[in-house]
Amino acid sequence: MVAVVAAYDGLFLDHFSAATIEGNLIRGNRAGDQGGGITIDSSDALIAGNIIQGNRAAANAGVFLFLESSPILVNDLIANNVSDGRSGGMGVDFLSSTPIVHNTIVDNSSSWQPSELDVRGRSTVSPTNTILWGEGRTVYVEEPGSRVMATHSTLRGGLPGPATSTPTPSSLTPPTGTTACASVPRALMPAWTSTSRGTPGPSTVMATVSRATT
Repeated sequence: MVAVVAAYDGLFLDHFSAATIEGNLIRGNRAGDQGGGITIDSSDALIAGNIIQGNRAAANAGVFLFLESSPILVNDLIANNVSDGRSGGMGVDFLSSTPIVHNTIVDNSSSWQPSELDVRGRSTVSPTNTILWGEGRTVYVEEPGSRVMATHSTLRGGLPGPATSTPTPSSLTPPTGTTACASVPRALMPAWTSTSRGTPGPSTVMATVSRATT
């Protein structure tokens, strides 16, 4: 387990890099541009079992994928990241594609557009058994040719936007419960507090972990 707590930027994979980023706490980073937690540029990676929390950026504060990147995200918790522009949780741009499986992407915030996931530039995101839950517009598909194909996932507010969106089968009603979808290591789980946004709960979960409330 590696704790990444820095004043500026988090992890950056550049041009044809391949990496496994697993079991980390990526927290408290700040980027003047995009991708405060993890930025992936023209690269592939396995991103698994991480907590990406409390990062800040001009846009796409938690995770940012662009320029034909195709990573796989499995069992990650992306939460409480703050964007000064669009998408506090995750942004995918410029012919990138990614499956996001058993992830919990919740309670991120942004100044405009979606709080959790922004997809543009003819990119494709495929959430499976994933929770996307935040305040206001949660997911947005920016442009024709971009798409989100959700399966057995919970997305607050559905998939608004001008491009092709296929949210079925998907639960679009507020879930309940005290479990998180991502099976991140119990030692890494932060204490959570309830907010006015509602309490995300499990979709079809592979594994669950208890979430503390105060």
